[in-house]
Amino acid sequence: MSLNLIKMEQGRYEATLQPVSLLPIFQRILTDHRSAIERRQIKTPILVDAQPVQEQQVFMVLGDETLCYTMFANLLKNALEASDTGQTVTISLNSGPMATIAIHNRAVVPAEIREKFFEKYVTHGKKGGTGLGTYSSRLMAETQRGTISLHSSDLEGTTVTVALQRG
Repeated sequence: MSLNLIKMEQGRYEATLQPVSLLPIFQRILTDHRSAIERRQIKTPILVDAQPVQEQQVFMVLGDETLCYTMFANLLKNALEASDTGQTVTISLNSGPMATIAIHNRAVVPAEIREKFFEKYVTHGKKGGTGLGTYSSRLMAETQRGTISLHSSDLEGTTVTVALQRG
C-alpha cells in the first residue's frame, strides 16, 4: 500500500472505480476489531438512511474495494480508539446525489489539530501514532473522486464524513 500512497500523492495512481457494496466491508472491519470492541463494550450500530441496517440490504458506491476497506478501517479504528468504554461509534450510510458515509463518536478532536486533521503526520496524544491514517484516508477518498471532512465539537463529538459517487 505504501507504493500506492506515493502514487496517490503524485496524482499517478489509476483507480479502477466500479460498484462496491459497503455493508460487507463494514462488517469485515467490525469483525477485524471485534476483540477491542467487546473488551471495551463499544456499541457499533450501522444505519442506512437513518434506519438500522437490514439483513441482505445493499448500499453501493462507485469505488475501489481495497481502497474503501483501508480508508474506512483507518477511520473506524481512530473512532474506536478515541472512544471510552461503553460508548457508541455510529456508522451512517446515506443516499443522495453522492453517497455519504459518516463515522461518529463522542470524543473531541483537539482544536489545535482540527484544521490540519487530514494532513500528513498530524497526530495528537496517541502513543505510537504516525499521523498517516487520516492523511491516507483523504488520499484514498480523493483518488476515488470523493471528499472527506471533519466536524468536531464539545457538544456533538466528532464526525468524519466521506462522500463517494453512488454505484
